[in-house]
Amino acid sequence: MINTISYWDGNSTSGSHIMLVPKNLESDFSEFYREDCFDSSPSHVYFLADSSLANEDVDFAMSVLSKKYQCNLNSNQKLLELILRHNQNSIYPGFSRGLDNFTIKGYLNSSVYTSFKKLFERFNDLAEIIDLCFPHAHGVNWLESPLSITVDNASAISLSPYGLSIIEKVYYEKIEKIKSLFEGYASLKVADKLFFISAYFFSRTELLLAQKDPTQATVFMHRAVETLLIAWLVDEQMLTINSDGEVVGDKYNYLKDYMNMSKPVRSFTDKEVDTITRLNELRNECKFAHGYVYLKIDDAREVLDSLKNLFEQEEKISSLLLSFRSITNFNENFLDLIYSYLLENRHLVKL
Repeated sequence: MINTISYWDGNSTSGSHIMLVPKNLESDFSEFYREDCFDSSPSHVYFLADSSLANEDVDFAMSVLSKKYQCNLNSNQKLLELILRHNQNSIYPGFSRGLDNFTIKGYLNSSVYTSFKKLFERFNDLAEIIDLCFPHAHGVNWLESPLSITVDNASAISLSPYGLSIIEKVYYEKIEKIKSLFEGYASLKVADKLFFISAYFFSRTELLLAQKDPTQATVFMHRAVETLLIAWLVDEQMLTINSDGEVVGDKYNYLKDYMNMSKPVRSFTDKEVDTITRLNELRNECKFAHGYVYLKIDDAREVLDSLKNLFEQEEKISSLLLSFRSITNFNENFLDLIYSYLLENRHLVKL
């Protein structure tokens, strides 16, 4: 059954499953309700604050409730649709551009817009920090240095939850996940640092593919696989990293060399061997390595899908991947956030 929704005008006796009532008509509505004047009894009643009675605010509140309760309301609520469309994305630099120069009318609309614009702008900063300032700053010994994100950007990722709206707290929660994920890096063994960095490179690959940037995604995938292979070899004491953070011995080993060296301790399917070879070819052909071309997204995605198991089945990486994804992806439901925000700030009061 499809739910119905209506905005009460103070006189109508037509009932609906969901009713939105202006706060200044609360006593009138209560009398109608007590006297059983409605032709059908509402299942949920919300009062809309006196400050939020502009047409644009009524439309926004009706649209939120309609989506929450799956009503049959036809609405062209552009702000709500734009925010919910971002819910399908991952965090990336430039994330907030969709809300720039958006014309806002109404107190409720302005309040929601301001909170989400702050949230998205902070996501921009967070994405740029993760993108540009990780793993290590230029000129340092990666083996001995803490992650640059925890040093150079300490102020950018320090935030108190006090005074933040329920919407803005989403950013704070992601910052806490970053701190939890990164704080133990400096004390890790060499192999575990390599596993950590490999997980980061792979998560960047996923994010770049989501942004439809197959060329950079392929470069990061190449780094992820190569770092994973080196991590395996160091973990098995088949390779040694010196105090300068360099592989001891032959300095001219490349991706396929590390794969062949790993075969005695790690099994590869024929498809994985072929895909790693293909990955190496694609990386060499692209404009960021030795070639001149921009790669096709289907080629990059095929490589990622074929090699994903190498990472997800490695116990030292799988949990790290989940942590990275929880930072860069949205597990939060923006519609639920907006609904809770409207209640928290008493734009809506539920009967």
